[in-house]
Amino acid sequence: MNKREPSFTDYVWQHFYNEIFTVAERFLRYNSAGVKRSYHFSWFSLEDIDVKSVYVDDLPDMRISFDIITECILSGKKEHRSYTDDTEFPWIRITGEGNLEQKLQDFSISFTDWCDQKQYRNRPLSDSLVPFLKKQSLDQVASEFLEKYWEHEQSSFSCIDPDEIAKKMGLSIIERTITPDHTVFGRIIFYDHPAIFYDKDSNEEIVEFLSGKTIVVDPDAFFSSGPGARNNTIIHECLHYYLHRKSFELERLLNPDLYAFSCKTSGGLREGTKSSLEWMEWQANALSPKVLMPAESFSKRAAILIDEFMRTSGAVHKIDVLEMVIDVLASEFHVSRASSKIRLIDLGVTEAAGCYNYIDGAYVRPYYQKEPRENITYCIGRIDAAILLAANPKFTQTVLDGHYIYADGHYIQNLPEYIESDDNGFIRMTDHARYHIDECALPFSVTLQKDGNLPERRYHRECILNREKDSPYHLEYSFTEDLANASEKDQLHAVKERFSDASILLKSLTNDFKDCMKKARKWSGLTIEEIADIVKMEPRQVSRICAGEIKKTESVIRVLLAMKLPPIVTLDILEKSPCPLSRGKDEHLIYNQIICSMEGCSLEEIDRRLAVMGYSLN
Repeated sequence: MNKREPSFTDYVWQHFYNEIFTVAERFLRYNSAGVKRSYHFSWFSLEDIDVKSVYVDDLPDMRISFDIITECILSGKKEHRSYTDDTEFPWIRITGEGNLEQKLQDFSISFTDWCDQKQYRNRPLSDSLVPFLKKQSLDQVASEFLEKYWEHEQSSFSCIDPDEIAKKMGLSIIERTITPDHTVFGRIIFYDHPAIFYDKDSNEEIVEFLSGKTIVVDPDAFFSSGPGARNNTIIHECLHYYLHRKSFELERLLNPDLYAFSCKTSGGLREGTKSSLEWMEWQANALSPKVLMPAESFSKRAAILIDEFMRTSGAVHKIDVLEMVIDVLASEFHVSRASSKIRLIDLGVTEAAGCYNYIDGAYVRPYYQKEPRENITYCIGRIDAAILLAANPKFTQTVLDGHYIYADGHYIQNLPEYIESDDNGFIRMTDHARYHIDECALPFSVTLQKDGNLPERRYHRECILNREKDSPYHLEYSFTEDLANASEKDQLHAVKERFSDASILLKSLTNDFKDCMKKARKWSGLTIEEIADIVKMEPRQVSRICAGEIKKTESVIRVLLAMKLPPIVTLDILEKSPCPLSRGKDEHLIYNQIICSMEGCSLEEIDRRLAVMGYSLN
């Protein structure tokens, strides 16, 4: 059963009905002439009222102002109608104030008028007394917070000290193990109360009495989340106290036993209706990095570092120095690398999206995406690609045509200006490809997989722009032809020329596996002995594989890859072998992806890539 949202409207209706009725009755009596004229009453009386809504405005400290939109149920006699009573329902606006810290015992009415138009509110609060904050105003809110609680210049390059801010707010900080699984980073204790913690030594829950206005942080949770987590958690809890104390007080009016907020390690917004608690978590999550990395000082320092590293390193493109910039900023502002990267993107350095990405646990060299698109990525892991190859015929055909090759976590056009070999003979993107990823790589649309432990939706920046090595996010990929860049068509002529002889080979293949292997060896120009040397087998063993006598899928694939055939040819011959691929086996999906994406790669590189994923062709 879902917990009912705290409602200021409901609270006003339940606790101040008599006061509102009295004010409404007095107002209608004072304006009786106008009521009679407007509704043609010869006489009337107020039978009842109904509070339709309450619009709340934030005031300093714990005070609030509010407009109570009230429907008045009037009963009376209309002129020239003497036999029946008539009913009318005019609306009035009752304006008042109150102090939540005094449990609204000072509830007072200051003004009453007809409800003819919606009044503008300076700092509006929701019905749960959560501030309405727009994304475009978050930097301003962060700046106002720092102006109030940070005594130093925001434009300076010094890092924000969360402990100093908490002290200025009158909050104390203690460290405790909050839960055994470390899913709760922090907790803000509003009132004196016994709190439950976890004792690692006894492996049991313990109770400790804490004073109000205390921030509890879990040091073990920080260990699992990396640098910057402690600072972020303290600021996060400070923001709860700054922004959400009034919502907490409303909740406490309904539930006096409430004494704290607990904040989990992952906090995002679900699809659909958001609860007030989810909105509060989103606000604290979104504002924390903006407080720790103020827009003005962070932007200025980033610009200085970019200029300095460009001059000293001799780099030709900004993307090649941004990772150094990200690390220096993370160190100077005492935040995580991911936070530093995302903040740069927020402030307009969109090139940072191509930095510090990891695919299949391996580092991807920086690349530049000219126009980042939400929920679109050019990076894809091998396992995800294998799943997509099995499920999406258009993607499979695009890859099998030989137009693209897998390199550095991307499907790149298989042309010399985009693909090269490193000093170890491994395939990788050229610098030109890295600087022009939009024109040479296949794009994929991504969505977050539904997971019981994660919200259904994460922000684009958290899931796609933050491809860290140990990222907990699981993405689903899709591919459609219209996503591909139009510039690809300009390259097709060269690609077709390159693979024209492969097309001839494919058309010459029969249904006889042994005959196919013979023609493939002839096309490759390799002898049995040369193939045996590449695959590290005895020549007789290779001969038996080519004759179809050894029915081991991995062995057949190894020999076919040694011949560096076009993927479409390799898969065609493999389908005619005594041991074809099966979509029902996970390892076969991976083999299919390797065949499609690593054309021209050495077996050494292929073995290394498979080993990373826990597979082998041996």
